[in-house]
Amino acid sequence: MNKRSDRGSDPLRDKLIGLGERSVRKTYYPELQRRLSDLERFRVLLDAVSDAILLVDIASNRIIDLNKAACRLIGRCKPEAVRISLRDALPGETADAWGEHLSAGGEAGLPTEERFQMSMRASDGHIVPLEINLSLHYFESKRYAVAVVRDITDRKKAEDELKQAKEAAESASRTKSEFLANISHEIRTPMNGIIGMVELALLTASDVQTREYLGFIKQSGLALLNIINDILDFSKIEAGRLQLDLREFDPRHMVETTLRPLSYMAKEKDLPLRWSIDPDVPERLAGDQGRIRQVLTNVVGNAIKFTERGSVVVRVDRTEPEGLAGGESVQLLFSIRDTGIGIPADKQEKIFESFSQVGTSAHMKYGGAGLGLSISRQLVEMMGGRIWVESDPGKGSTFHFTVRLSRAAGQAVGKRVQALEKAPEASEPLSILLVEDNLINQLLAQSLLEQRGHEVVVASNGREALEKLGGRHFDCIFMDVRMPEMSGEEATGIIRSGAVKGVDPRIPIIALTAYALEGDKERLIAAGMDDYISKPIDMQELARVLSWVAQKVKKSAE
Repeated sequence: MNKRSDRGSDPLRDKLIGLGERSVRKTYYPELQRRLSDLERFRVLLDAVSDAILLVDIASNRIIDLNKAACRLIGRCKPEAVRISLRDALPGETADAWGEHLSAGGEAGLPTEERFQMSMRASDGHIVPLEINLSLHYFESKRYAVAVVRDITDRKKAEDELKQAKEAAESASRTKSEFLANISHEIRTPMNGIIGMVELALLTASDVQTREYLGFIKQSGLALLNIINDILDFSKIEAGRLQLDLREFDPRHMVETTLRPLSYMAKEKDLPLRWSIDPDVPERLAGDQGRIRQVLTNVVGNAIKFTERGSVVVRVDRTEPEGLAGGESVQLLFSIRDTGIGIPADKQEKIFESFSQVGTSAHMKYGGAGLGLSISRQLVEMMGGRIWVESDPGKGSTFHFTVRLSRAAGQAVGKRVQALEKAPEASEPLSILLVEDNLINQLLAQSLLEQRGHEVVVASNGREALEKLGGRHFDCIFMDVRMPEMSGEEATGIIRSGAVKGVDPRIPIIALTAYALEGDKERLIAAGMDDYISKPIDMQELARVLSWVAQKVKKSAE
């Protein structure tokens, strides 16, 4: 009686008890046939599955049933497998791992499901990575585990190949980044000397012809620097590492300060450069004004370069796409019209591709790397806009580009940005330690600082800088980064640690370096430097930093 109760109730079985064979055949044979047919179909389905499936009695740890895939996995036929325990069917470590999961599920006292991965030595000796889905079930008053085991050898192989490909790509990207950083540094270092020395020579040269020659050298140096910057920008965009620097600014001031220097270039060709701004353009907007300057400079510079007679006209309008008016953002439309050589219709899309120009003859006559408009298009698209051209060969072109900018939160930030752009010179002379290993750049930086009335002491590397810091007081340090014996970053770390006796570890340290790639400034600030000036030295940036140091010195003396 108890035995029957343990086995559970089956209506069909209960009705069969006490009936004769003839009655059974007549009444219940069709039902038996249907059940057997269902069992056979179920067995066919199980054996057709590529995953190994095992049914295990948790209490005895014995295999109750399994499909053909499971037989292949453990290397035993079904009649043999169903007579042995899980420990006898699987290698020791594998059986132990399975046992832990089965015990945990059994002790919980509730049906559970768990998925885990492990490796197993197959019957032929090779190691097979497995993914096991283990579920606990109750029937016939017993606890059973159903294990669905999948061979994930192919998946693991694909994952390993993907990981290796990712590591190879990352290694190639690091190599490329290091190469670009080195190239940028090695080119900018002599360019700083060339352009800087020309600036100094222009300050002292009085002969008109000499000044004209020096002007040509400066223009050529700046043109080469622009090509270098284009290549570096193109590489950063290509790698997806270029980020926008979103700040509040005055769009009218930005246009004015961008186009004013270009007007002198136009004047040399007797071309009037005129510009106007729609009164509806807000006084303050937020966006990356540096990248807008870059696009505007490139397009207007091209217009001047490719125009021999006539004029170049720039207009900035506020245009709101349908459905976006009155929102938190503002769209500006920049239109640059020239009377230059024009662009054939079949070239008007091609010129926005990398390393593309109107034609070979144009390249020979006007020069350039063919990257400017490609970079401009990608920058404009990053700022939520687009760029296009309308042109009539022989009559001129009109380039248009749009950018979406945010409305400024208020006036205060805009005034602060403008104040930074017009930073005054330091009123009081400063005592400055200049740490620079390149002789020409030493002479240049020392001259620029001494012309402004500051006292300069020169050190050729980080180690020498630490020695000279211990001997006297300095208001600030201009620190090169890559130097022999001890780098600028290492020397900065030592100073910030307080290890240099008699030196305030908070002394202002300004990076003066040819490292100018995306992330270089952030890396140097994180290394303990207070500010950053890239080479070639920008005079406004130099004035801004000197003014900040003078204010800091004055405040500390109060």
